[in-house]
Amino acid sequence: MVNIRLLYIYFLLGWCCLSVSAQEQKIDSTQIFNPLTDDITEKLPPLEALIDSAIKHSPKIQNEEFNIAYRQSEVTTAKRDWTHYINLGLDVNNGTWWFDDKDELTRLNRYYLTTSNRAQYEVAVSMRLPIFYIIDRRNEINKRKSQVEQAVSSRNEQERSIRTIVIEHYMNMVGQQNALRVSNDYQQYTALQMKMAENEFLNGEIAIVELSRQKEIQTRGALEYEQIKAQFKKSYLLLQETVGIEFNLIFNLK
Repeated sequence: MVNIRLLYIYFLLGWCCLSVSAQEQKIDSTQIFNPLTDDITEKLPPLEALIDSAIKHSPKIQNEEFNIAYRQSEVTTAKRDWTHYINLGLDVNNGTWWFDDKDELTRLNRYYLTTSNRAQYEVAVSMRLPIFYIIDRRNEINKRKSQVEQAVSSRNEQERSIRTIVIEHYMNMVGQQNALRVSNDYQQYTALQMKMAENEFLNGEIAIVELSRQKEIQTRGALEYEQIKAQFKKSYLLLQETVGIEFNLIFNLK
């Protein structure tokens, strides 16, 4: 009975190991990123590609595109507006008519009741253009065209704003990675200094005040490192959100 239990336990352990190993094999090694040793610019698409993606996925740009299309349709409507003043009429009558006709030939003032079956058709086209419309038509069309140009200018302004935002996030991220490396070196240096200070304190070479000062320097360096690391990750996430692309980098950073 004991042997069966041991075999069952070994089976579960083996299955877990195989599952973990399979998951590890699914991870693309090229996606593993360590800011202290890898260059973030080599892991991400080029800056211009990121800008193009941000413009493509921007809801503001899409809204401006819809606005431009709407303004262009208004220009077409203004050019066709003259058709409002064209009227097309169609009248169809069919039935029996009764007439009380006077006898004009004999001059006896006699009337005769007559009937007639008739079908009448009438088609008419009329056009009435107000003088104001004739004078102001070109001005109205030019006004609509100006609104299209205004919408295009607004779209271009949005594109420029997005370009600026992407460049800021990108450069902030690159600068923070460089600062992170410097801060990491400084943190290692302060850790070494602290280790030496502890040994010197144990040997009676320095006082507790100097040890406390070294500890404060080490703590300040560690705090600065964590702050820069948080800012770096924030810039990375902001850039990812702005350009609309999941970078899927796996951070290997403690």
